[in-house]
Amino acid sequence: MELGQQTIYVVTTRNEGTSAMTNVKFRNDIPKEMKFIKAEGPTNFVFDKEKSVLECEAVPILQPGDKITYKIVCEAIKAGSAKNTARVRYDQFDKEIIDEEGTSVYE
Repeated sequence: MELGQQTIYVVTTRNEGTSAMTNVKFRNDIPKEMKFIKAEGPTNFVFDKEKSVLECEAVPILQPGDKITYKIVCEAIKAGSAKNTARVRYDQFDKEIIDEEGTSVYE
């Protein structure tokens, strides 16, 4: 993508299990090649500008078969290989689930 253009990272968390997921937490690391513009999702967001990290309030429960979607709008501000990193945690799984997407930024 060209400098100055915007992109939208779409992250979907789906409960493919047979029991509910509780306290579902989402965090997104914005790459240094991007500037955070806005986010949409099921709960409120907090953006830490110094760390370039976006976090949302936990979704209390995600039933089997249900999904939640987060949309993060960013603007390309620096040429390079940008890597957007989304992280999800929930009470029933003790490890972070990580999804990464690469974006080439050029002048």
